[in-house]
Amino acid sequence: MFKKFIITKLDWARGNQLFWANAALIFATLLILWFPGPSDLRIRLWGMALQLLGAFTVWHDLAGAARDFGVTGIVKRNLAWVKRGFRNKSPVNGSAEIILGSLASSSSGTVRATLHVGASLEERVSMLERRLRQVDDAAVKAQNLINEKERLLRQKIAQLEQSLVSKVEEVNLKLKTAVVGSYPVLLFGAAWLVVGIVLSSVAPEVAKSLEGEWVQIWRNL
Repeated sequence: MFKKFIITKLDWARGNQLFWANAALIFATLLILWFPGPSDLRIRLWGMALQLLGAFTVWHDLAGAARDFGVTGIVKRNLAWVKRGFRNKSPVNGSAEIILGSLASSSSGTVRATLHVGASLEERVSMLERRLRQVDDAAVKAQNLINEKERLLRQKIAQLEQSLVSKVEEVNLKLKTAVVGSYPVLLFGAAWLVVGIVLSSVAPEVAKSLEGEWVQIWRNL
């Protein structure tokens, strides 16, 4: 029971990792500001570290969104550009497309019986019936072939439609993730980037204010 409770709470805690990251950075910032005492250099270095963390977070999120849309990284793009510059021959881009298809064909052969000149009426009627049966069989085969072609075509259309729907849903999910889903991460990086800039810019004043030298700071303004 207790183990299940711990696992449940851990799953709950992992559901908002940015909260714990913010809490850890706030605690570390307060610790650096006050322990063992205010230090201009330590505050400035911590501010620089926060700037680097914020910049890396923003860059990493944007780079991940770019990779999801198939955009080549800046390093690979520049390496490819350098390689193109040192090639003696211009690359020739060729593409070949081979389409293999199968055509279904049906053939039916009939042996046409001939009547002699003096054939009786019964023989002529019998011959006519046989030919009508052959025509009927050919019509049935043609209809069956048409129905089979129609079934295969509808099946291919349904598969293509399902594939297109899946692709559209995948693109919509990527767009949502790129535009909205990364907002908390970008906000996290931007916020700590601002904190780092402030600490680095006014590190001496922050250190003096923590030592209670408000009057001197006010006079320097």
